[in-house]
Amino acid sequence: MKKFLSMFKSAPKGKVAKLAYAFFGIIVSGVILVAATTSMAWFSNNQRTDANALELKSLQNDTTARYSVYKWDFEEGNIANGHGTNLDSESNPLTLETGFSLNTHDVVFTSENLYNPAFVRIELTGSKYEGKSGSLTVNLIRSEEYDSNETVLTETLSSVAQFACTTGAVAYLDNAETVYSTAYGLFCNAENGKLKNSGPFVKKEFTTYDVEEEGGNPVYSNFEKVNELEFSVSYNAEDWTEDGKLYIYLCVCYDEILAELVARGNTDFSAFLDLGTSKPMTNDLSVIYISFNEPTP
Repeated sequence: MKKFLSMFKSAPKGKVAKLAYAFFGIIVSGVILVAATTSMAWFSNNQRTDANALELKSLQNDTTARYSVYKWDFEEGNIANGHGTNLDSESNPLTLETGFSLNTHDVVFTSENLYNPAFVRIELTGSKYEGKSGSLTVNLIRSEEYDSNETVLTETLSSVAQFACTTGAVAYLDNAETVYSTAYGLFCNAENGKLKNSGPFVKKEFTTYDVEEEGGNPVYSNFEKVNELEFSVSYNAEDWTEDGKLYIYLCVCYDEILAELVARGNTDFSAFLDLGTSKPMTNDLSVIYISFNEPTP
């Protein structure tokens, strides 16, 4: 620093001005760099288990977001006697990593599809909106890594799945089976496991299509796929738990038509059926963003 000051003293007045501007520029650049780094600090509140996992990001720097995944676990051929769980076969927590898949959709023995839906419970804590009513936005983004130039209906989760989202007091218990069964009752029809036509949730799909009747048979066409789903959901003051947590529930289940179309477009059709082998759809989900909107007074 002394050398720097002596350089100022010994330099001509014209150069002193230039040196001063340069020094000021360095300071400003440093301030901008620190500000940019600080503005990204909320990333430390995100949940990501490894480099290949789906990221969960809260866009409020005071909010921590974590999730749990719940699926139906059962022995082959004995689906009715299974149970809801948030653990895999090795007793590790289920995650939304690239290996995440729904239970196999069977296009022949459709009774096997009763417990295909999976549920993601997202826990938000530390928000300045705790105890208030308002709305939040959930953005679900897919990766384009598995897209094909030849067809929209690839063997990916975004090609065959429906998604539904809600806040609300579904089940704040730690018992996985209770969480699964309560969420199932909210989102799904008990008779067939399909997503209800309507309910206290918002439902969307990455892949859309048109249906027309030809000769008494449905014909599906105009398949299109978007890269992002945006859910706007409301929450009430009573949805917050006593310890300041708010839960978002995301239902992931098959669109029966899309699942069958993808299956029948596969040259190895039997591989998709639950007949001793299964063909899970590649998980191409990549990021979930969550942001609170300004609450109502």
